[in-house]
This record gives sequence, C-alpha cells and structure tokens, in this order.
Amino acid sequence: MKPPTHRNEQTGSAPLDRIQGNVRDLIAYVRGLAVDNSTYVELLADKTLGLSIAYAPLLAARITTMLARGHLDISFSASSVHITNAANTSFRIVVDGRVVKACYHTYSVVNTAACFAMIARVPVTHGAHVVAIEWATNNNSARINAASVTEEHASLLVR
Repeated sequence: MKPPTHRNEQTGSAPLDRIQGNVRDLIAYVRGLAVDNSTYVELLADKTLGLSIAYAPLLAARITTMLARGHLDISFSASSVHITNAANTSFRIVVDGRVVKACYHTYSVVNTAACFAMIARVPVTHGAHVVAIEWATNNNSARINAASVTEEHASLLVR
C-alpha cells in the first residue's frame, strides 16, 4: 500500500480510504459549526463617580476568539442619575485599549435619570481580547445604584 500524495487521493485500501473520507467529512462539519462564545458582566454594587473629566473604569469583560478573522458584537446598557445640575455623564466602549463608540447625556435637573445604550460590531483577530466600559462626568458626581435601586443598572454583553 502506497501513502497518498494528495489529500483526496485513494490509498488502495478500502478501510483506510473510508476512514480518510470520514475524517474529511468530520473536519468539514466542525468548520461549519457556529461556536457560541459570549460573556456577560453587570454592575452588582452601588457606584458613584466624582468629578472625573478623565474616564474611569466601570465594567470589563474578557473574551477569546477562535477564528483567524472575525468580529465582536458588543451590547451595553445603563441607567444612571446625575447628582448636580447642568452636567454631562459619558460612557464609552474600549476594545483592547482603543475607543470604538461613546455616548453622553446632559442633565439639566438634579437627580434626573437617563438611560444609555450602545451596540458595536468590532473586527478582531484570533486571540484574547478585553472589552471595557468607561465613564466620566464633567461636574461633581453621577451614580449607578445597581444594588439598591431596581431602575439603575449597568450591563455588558460580548459575543
């Protein structure tokens, strides 16, 4: 029996040819599978942000991609309250140290709540990635009382 020189070449042995065919079919099947790789994090404690023109960390998720080239689908939502008048609260999505999307809300009345949502699709390569949510405020403080107020939250889903 001679060894095959090409992946589709017959070896001359019916059992070996059948095994090679089965292995090729299995490889094609596995390549066609959609791998569900996702991670979810949420803020579980009350959090207050003092005057912070520079962004501060809020949430972070680690995920490893298997494909040579693919993308991350990122979904973030939050509900926060600003404690002072005439202030902005900003959120941004950061992937591997690079800002990919941001949003903000201007509060005009003390203790006014706002909801935030961002969705992003970010191209990535094979390997480990860090997706972070950062926030900032330009005037005194903002809060997310995730543990004590049902209506306030922050959550991040990465697929």
